[in-house]
Amino acid sequence: MTACEIDLSLSPILRSPQDRPIAWLPGERLHTLFDQRCAALGRRARRHLAVDYGGIGITYADLQTRSHQLAHHLSQRPDGAVRPGTRVAMLTGRTVDSYAAVLALSRLGASYVPLDASFPIDRLHFLIADSDAVQVLTLQQHAHL
Repeated sequence: MTACEIDLSLSPILRSPQDRPIAWLPGERLHTLFDQRCAALGRRARRHLAVDYGGIGITYADLQTRSHQLAHHLSQRPDGAVRPGTRVAMLTGRTVDSYAAVLALSRLGASYVPLDASFPIDRLHFLIADSDAVQVLTLQQHAHL
């Protein structure tokens, strides 16, 4: 198991009798499942971790809020709003913020092109151009690339 995987069998919140399994239906988007999980958790979503990576944790409620805020921001950008079918390159690495970004793009009906900061700069530029990504979503630490 890598550092970002979660052992669901140990999570009491997923074993509680009042939780129903949430099935992934054909054509359903990731954010829909996530929102269903938040709704099933109710008020508990404010205290249960959705992601715990690298010593930084974020609750279901906080992750949901961050993804809504980012989706709104991306949909309102004057330099090229993200719309359904848009491709957005993501240079975020394995961070808590990357989870919010994936959910935000799902909310907008967009897709993401994962980029790795360890790739040579020419390779990153090629991937961005070849994928027809309209924007690059990155963290400040990677902005120079």
